[in-house]
Amino acid sequence: MIGRRAFTLGLGSSLLAAAPLGRALADRRKPIREMPYIPFEQVPNHRALMRRMIGQISAYCRRHAPQLAILVRDAPELVVKGKREWQWQIWNDPAADKAGTITPIGSIDRDYLALIDGLLIDGMFSGADRYGEPTSADRHALLLAAAKGARVEGKTVLSIEYGPGPEMADAILRQSKTDGFLTWINRLGDEQLARIPKEIPAGENAGHIASLTAARNFLVMLAAEGFKSREDWVAALCDTNYDLLVLDAFWNDLVPLTYADIARLKQKKTGARRLVLADLPLGRARESAYYWKPEWRADDPSWLVARDPAQAGHWLVSYWDKGWEAVVGAHIQAAVKLGFDGFLLDQADSYLLFEDMMPID
Repeated sequence: MIGRRAFTLGLGSSLLAAAPLGRALADRRKPIREMPYIPFEQVPNHRALMRRMIGQISAYCRRHAPQLAILVRDAPELVVKGKREWQWQIWNDPAADKAGTITPIGSIDRDYLALIDGLLIDGMFSGADRYGEPTSADRHALLLAAAKGARVEGKTVLSIEYGPGPEMADAILRQSKTDGFLTWINRLGDEQLARIPKEIPAGENAGHIASLTAARNFLVMLAAEGFKSREDWVAALCDTNYDLLVLDAFWNDLVPLTYADIARLKQKKTGARRLVLADLPLGRARESAYYWKPEWRADDPSWLVARDPAQAGHWLVSYWDKGWEAVVGAHIQAAVKLGFDGFLLDQADSYLLFEDMMPID
């Protein structure tokens, strides 16, 4: 993803999911961490483990605050079944394969979609591979299949398109309207989602927004280093009329937003109600985060796997580990108390990196 990770990590697994398109698999890239040989029967289904984690978050939210909205950023392989997962199931359960109960490649996982309220997709048409350039055919097809599968199940689909030219942007907006996607054209040259556009939001309206389906525009802002203080950042956001804000719950990773901040942010400049969602990374730990301890190293704690070479200060985590689940759980509980309207489950596609480390073919 633009500014978030290199697609070279996990590229082989991504193309596995796109196998129905008839493209040959790319050579695997160097894995994020070298691992000893692991027998096939000991390799877990990392996609199923991520779905389980998302299911646990969904169950908690619906039990304690049913109104909370849950979006997942990218991770299309959780929606559209790929060759690797299909192959893993066949090899692990030959009886099910013989009985014909294993769903085919390209099928939509409706049970997974039932856990969430929608998807946020980066670069479905433009910028997934390089800012301002059309997304590769394979990646576009996979993202579009996931988005359309989600829409069929009544889910909200948001897309951020990075730097398309005017002609392409117009075509994207027309197609998005036809398909029922809510699209933001990012023309800021902003790969990190760290700036507020100067222009007014597309579809700006004075209406109250009580659900994702009512939103006519949105802003995702996951970094705020350009603001001198948390107060300046909040004030700048309050001076906008976006229907939906998706934010990091911390200014500069360390200074948390307050209950009063969230209450202010829930009002558009017009005074109308809007939704405010908290970004919740599932597959990475950050050295700059409030929970980080300077003595931590790979395998200590047990869920810390390896540095991510594509993101300075970020570490891949064993997201199914109870220790990491406790870190995420504490973040969720704090965000709920602050009054956020829901979560963007970010970096959910970390399964691709584990798949590179544990090939099955």
